Amino acid sequence: MLIVQGHDKTIRTWDLSTSKLVSTFTGHNDSIWCIDYSADSSVLASAGADNTVRLWDAHAATQQKTSQDAATPLLKTLPTKNTPVQCVKFTRSNLLLAAGPFSPQ
Repeated sequence: MLIVQGHDKTIRTWDLSTSKLVSTFTGHNDSIWCIDYSADSSVLASAGADNTVRLWDAHAATQQKTSQDAATPLLKTLPTKNTPVQCVKFTRSNLLLAAGPFSPQ
């Protein structure tokens, strides 16, 4: 499985064995700059220029979307105080999700 993010505001999962797109996560309002898996691979965190950290059901990333009515894999949106986020990282014990804000100064 390959998971990519970018300036198109989406997270896409690809099956490397078939080279096919598995799913597309939408919800960010601007470029996504970083993603990270929780230690148990159950949660995917993403963050970027839209001043949010978003948590996704990572198991949904491995399931082929067969319907537009499929439930969204978005678990939670965590807004910042108007600050883009350049990096997210789970600790190995899953006790903490750290987010690194963008600061031009």
